[in-house]
Amino acid sequence: MQIKLRTLFSVTVLCMTLSACALAQAGEPAFWDHYKSTFISQDGRVIDYGQGQASTSEGQGYGMLLAVINGDKKVFDTVWGWTKANLSVRQDSLLAWLWGKRDNGMWEVMDYNNATDGDTLIAFSLLKASTQWDSDSYEQEAMKVIRSIREKLAVRIEGKTFLLPGYYGFKDAGSITLNPSYMIFSAYRLFAEVDDNAFWRKIHQDGLELLKAACFGNPCLPADWVWVSRRGVEIAEARSTRFGHDAVRTLLHVSWAQGQLPDGLAIERDNSYSIIWDAKVRVGGYSMGTDDRTIREYITTQSRDLKRLSMRNIYYLVVSSEFRDDYDDAVGMLKMETDVSEVCLMEVEGLVAMVDAKLREPLQLTLGPDGLQRLFSTSGVLTSEDVREILG
Repeated sequence: MQIKLRTLFSVTVLCMTLSACALAQAGEPAFWDHYKSTFISQDGRVIDYGQGQASTSEGQGYGMLLAVINGDKKVFDTVWGWTKANLSVRQDSLLAWLWGKRDNGMWEVMDYNNATDGDTLIAFSLLKASTQWDSDSYEQEAMKVIRSIREKLAVRIEGKTFLLPGYYGFKDAGSITLNPSYMIFSAYRLFAEVDDNAFWRKIHQDGLELLKAACFGNPCLPADWVWVSRRGVEIAEARSTRFGHDAVRTLLHVSWAQGQLPDGLAIERDNSYSIIWDAKVRVGGYSMGTDDRTIREYITTQSRDLKRLSMRNIYYLVVSSEFRDDYDDAVGMLKMETDVSEVCLMEVEGLVAMVDAKLREPLQLTLGPDGLQRLFSTSGVLTSEDVREILG
């Protein structure tokens, strides 16, 4: 989202406020506590009540990802431990997709085929956990799964490369069956940083092209399952003719890919500066080291375009409920490795104070170096007290 500060300042701060509040709710301990108590057993099994209280690799992957987002290492390790002990039963490093109760009353693996979305989510979560908690062992486990996905599931058809939804049952002579909701683009971007870069970038790009073609009806929505052949992309009617429970996740996963971009970009042409901003909230405070690779990438991309607009100063602004005090090194590295002039960490209360100051003196408080730009001219944390002091 690109906007002009002078004409749409109120829209900018509104978007920043809403983003911060929405993320704050996602990281609210009460929501995570409810999820844990409802869906995760004491031994780390994520329970699917809509499927006979079975467990799936997909469910385990979502549970692990939510644990990382909420900074809950204990639950992450418990869920990952159960997953390894019960679903890691194949000769490769893919996971059996379904575990549940058989007719004889035994609880065990019910289908040894994998589900690629589950494998992807688990590897994605492990990589994020390796950064979140500085653990090489998580990355090593992730790499095993990532390599098996690349080596066992990739298939080329009509010049495109896709991942089969599972090892068995989705490939025929001249055609393949795909599930658009199994494509998790934010994971592919991360995999490209640690594995075969060219391969994962092609998976990412060809997947996006598939989504454009796998859009049916009015409004144009993805189907649960599609059939890809020389004739193009068609609805796999033998499996489903609907935009159903599977396809809904396609929209979720596409929205996750926005995490590879900043939440917003504001440009003030008169004073030749711009702000790349993000709203981020984590339980216990946001740590600048969490998303360094992604942040550097999109700052570099955005800065290239901003330089063409002759922006003299580019500021990176993060809005969060609170920050951990380990940000100095990360801020220093961002300033060293990118074109940002300063990295400003603004607490939500500081954002509210900034909005309040602008609303109180809409004409007197300018956007230039004698006004709001002063807030972004120094790196570090900005509290509400700091904002009031700077703006007078």
